Amino acid sequence: MEAVAPDANQVHAAVHYSESQDWSPCGNSNHGPGNFSEVIPEGAPKFNETFTTFGVEWDLDSLVFYWNETSYLTLPLPQEHFVQSKFYMILNLAVGGGWPGYPDNTTVFPQEHVIDWVRHYKRN
Repeated sequence: MEAVAPDANQVHAAVHYSESQDWSPCGNSNHGPGNFSEVIPEGAPKFNETFTTFGVEWDLDSLVFYWNETSYLTLPLPQEHFVQSKFYMILNLAVGGGWPGYPDNTTVFPQEHVIDWVRHYKRN
């Protein structure tokens, strides 16, 4: 899940993985089905206005992405390399880069990345 300013009304889902053992998060071995966006429904609070719940359910066949308990994307899984890969949960507040661009004199600092809780669980 990614939210990119100034688009506080969109949530992006991205899947990045490597088909080899030499995983490079931003390098040539970074493959994936792509990046998908969903617009927040009209009248819903924006990300910077309230706490928001995000989720991903991962089974042997697919990944299902959730925003406030509503599924907005289902991706079929690529097979063996994806399922056997190590995965990491990264929570960060990034500023700059190619997407959405580098800070300028309109960029507001300081920023906050407030997380109430993170849960990881395995279904029976």
